[in-house]
Amino acid sequence: MKIQSKTKITLVSALLLASLLFYGCENEEPERPERPSQVEILPQVIFSVTDDQPLHRVLNVRGIVEPVKELPIIPRVAGFLTSHNIQDGKRVRTGDVLFQFETEEWQIGLREAEIAYARALQEFELESRQRLRTVSDIDTLTAFDERLLRNQTGYTQARTGLDRARLELTYTSMKAPFEGVVFTDRILTQGTFVSGGQELGKLIDYSTIRIRFDLLESELARVRTGFDVEITSADGYNVNGRVVAISPIVDRDRKTGQIIVEAANSNLRIKPGMSVDGRVLIETVEGRARAPREALLHRDNRPLVFKLNGDQVEWIYVDPVAVTSEWIILNEDEISPGDTLAVDNHFAISHLARVRPRIR
Repeated sequence: MKIQSKTKITLVSALLLASLLFYGCENEEPERPERPSQVEILPQVIFSVTDDQPLHRVLNVRGIVEPVKELPIIPRVAGFLTSHNIQDGKRVRTGDVLFQFETEEWQIGLREAEIAYARALQEFELESRQRLRTVSDIDTLTAFDERLLRNQTGYTQARTGLDRARLELTYTSMKAPFEGVVFTDRILTQGTFVSGGQELGKLIDYSTIRIRFDLLESELARVRTGFDVEITSADGYNVNGRVVAISPIVDRDRKTGQIIVEAANSNLRIKPGMSVDGRVLIETVEGRARAPREALLHRDNRPLVFKLNGDQVEWIYVDPVAVTSEWIILNEDEISPGDTLAVDNHFAISHLARVRPRIR
């Protein structure tokens, strides 16, 4: 009995001791390492590398695309269609028939004109011989007498009628004078009656496009024919064009003038009626080094840049040759192509400051 009691006391004591140790460990705070006072926190600065490319000054403009060739399809006479190629989006070649009318009525008119002309010619020739017989000392009529006789015999009127009948017969059809694409919102079927002067559609050639760009009157003087223009469509497609003309008139109310630009469009990617952006190259400036515009800062009303040397920055006063919204051109001896200049997070740093560089 005594041995069992001693055993129980020993177990209870062990449990109490373990509980005290666990409680003490649970409430004991871990040691925190102290921060060394010598640690230096360097600012992170964004840098960019200079190059030797030229700087291009441009004017940003917007315009509407036009086809370089556009022909309204308008019959000169009325008639009934026998065949046509007037379908929206249909490509035709030079000489293809755009439409053909029934020609029977015009063929009859032509035969009538030929008969009238033959009669008038016969009468004119008989009257000419008769007059020559009455005047024995001449063998030909004077130009005045011949012209008078032509009018008196009806020969002039008959010849005019024949020429008109032949011409009107040609109006019963129309051929494509150039290769292009047909645009129409009409559906035409064989046998349809078409009135003369009624527009059936348009034949357009936009393998070359023309764009009219509006410029402020203050900008017009900076543009010349022959200037290069980069054209960008809404989907990001780019083509290069050239200024071919400058409008001589400035809009009084809007104070704008127009330049006309033409560009090759062989794949027909850009459509007439599209809005496009243009960048008119008005000047190219070359220099020792080109850098992003963000590199340029001002201290004490003087322009400067920060150049990276190892992990330090050196500020250098500069006098930019040219400045745009994107680039600057520098001719300083201290800056060469390949140098690294600060372009972001550099507003508060100072000369010879140490930084954590990151290249953009």
